[in-house]
Amino acid sequence: MLIAEGFVGAANDEPGATTQFLDVACGCGSLSMELIKRLVELDAAEIDRYKFLVTDVDKGEVRCAEKKLHRLCKDNKLSSSFIDCFVMDGCHPTVQPNSISFLGCMFGIMYFSELDAALANLLATLQPGGVAVFGTWKEWDCAAVMEAFCRFLGVGAAEAYAEATQRDVPIGESCEDMVERLSRAGFVDVRVEERTLIWDTDSTSYFQSDIRDSVLERYFNGYAGGEEALLLAWQRFCRDSVQCPWSRNDGSKLQMRTTANLSIARKPHAHDSV
Repeated sequence: MLIAEGFVGAANDEPGATTQFLDVACGCGSLSMELIKRLVELDAAEIDRYKFLVTDVDKGEVRCAEKKLHRLCKDNKLSSSFIDCFVMDGCHPTVQPNSISFLGCMFGIMYFSELDAALANLLATLQPGGVAVFGTWKEWDCAAVMEAFCRFLGVGAAEAYAEATQRDVPIGESCEDMVERLSRAGFVDVRVEERTLIWDTDSTSYFQSDIRDSVLERYFNGYAGGEEALLLAWQRFCRDSVQCPWSRNDGSKLQMRTTANLSIARKPHAHDSV
């Protein structure tokens, strides 16, 4: 996967050095979760060589991410001391310049009001040679799915959810536009790949990572029956939604597909211009 490739490639191999990862506009922390899982698979004993700075401008998102990441660490018998979750505006990062080994922003930059300035500011946080990965949606239907699920539940939360997630999500720029923007900001070795992301939406793991926290706890905490009842309702919704425009029937599983442009680039070294 392109993101894991960039993350592993940015690791600092110097003895005693720490690899700092900055998660910008983290949402509920999905990117950091995937990278921590990757580290656990590679060598859990080496995880203390990493520092995760998980940030979002929204306090609720930061709390959601922190809870999920701490749960992940607990499930894997890890200390969560290498994770620091805090509020930060990705357009105006407050971390030290030249301190970040790897930076990721999955689908947050589409909301940045001054994208070119934000990219330049984020570049400044990277160490020379540091790697950045940005994701933008090309096709995105998750908000429509979630609004439909809220209506399916009949708990009166659909309108609140649609407003909170800004249903008219801005679709990202083309691959060519992102290459131009990143190059203009000062990044080098820019490449952009189109990827189709697939979720088995009726699986328990998808429910735990994307439904339990973002829906049950944030939009209508106290749904009758709690987590178990919500899981059963989600699985029933998936079965009943096979004919909906966003779903595809793949064997016995209902899958949701979205298409993203993933951009990877790095900060130049001083000698790159020589």
